[in-house]
Amino acid sequence: MESMRFLIISDNHEDQTNIGKLIAAQSSEKFDKIIISGDFMNLTPEQCRDASFRTSSIGHINGITDKLKDAFNLGSESVIVVPGNHDHIDLFENPGCLRAKNVHKQCIKLANGLYIGGQGGSLPAYNTSTNEQVWEGFPYNSEKELADDLQPVLESYKALEQGAQFIHVSHVGPSLSPTTIADKASAQPIKSGSDSLN
Repeated sequence: MESMRFLIISDNHEDQTNIGKLIAAQSSEKFDKIIISGDFMNLTPEQCRDASFRTSSIGHINGITDKLKDAFNLGSESVIVVPGNHDHIDLFENPGCLRAKNVHKQCIKLANGLYIGGQGGSLPAYNTSTNEQVWEGFPYNSEKELADDLQPVLESYKALEQGAQFIHVSHVGPSLSPTTIADKASAQPIKSGSDSLN
C-alpha cells in the first residue's frame, strides 16, 4: 500500500481565523486527504434541530471545506468529515448535503486495502461522582442509541477483504480515552466518552 498523508482537524466552532492560521501554517505541506471530525458550527442542541439554521450551516461548512480543498489543491473527494454535536441535524440525516464526503454511519474506500468510516455526534456527559448529567448529547441521548448506529459501521469493517485496514473517525471519543474525561472547577471528573467505541 502506498503511503498517504492526512491533515486532521476538529472542533473549529465557526472560527474562520483558525482556518486561516491553519492554512498559513501548513501551506507548504502536501496532504492526500483532510479529515474533519466535527463541530464546524457552534449551535445549541435546539438550533441543531431547527430547520431555519440548515441553509446557513451547510453554506458555512461547504465554504470551509472548499477553502481547504483550494488551499491544499485537493479534489472533491479529498475532504472527509463526520458531524459534531454542534452541527445541524441534516448532516446526520442527509450526509450527501455537503460538498465534502460525509462518512457518518458509512465506510468508503480510500485506497487499495485502506478504508475510512465514521460516526458523528456525542453522548450526554455525566459527573462521575454524582452520576448527574452535566450536558446533553446530540443527536444521541444514550449509549444504546450510539451503539445501534455504530453497529452497521462495525459490520462493514468486518466485511472488508483479508488484510484490509480501516480508519474510524468519530466526534465523541472512547470512554477509556483521557480526552473524554473533563475536569470542571469543582475537580469532579466528567465522563463524555462512549463505552461502545472502546
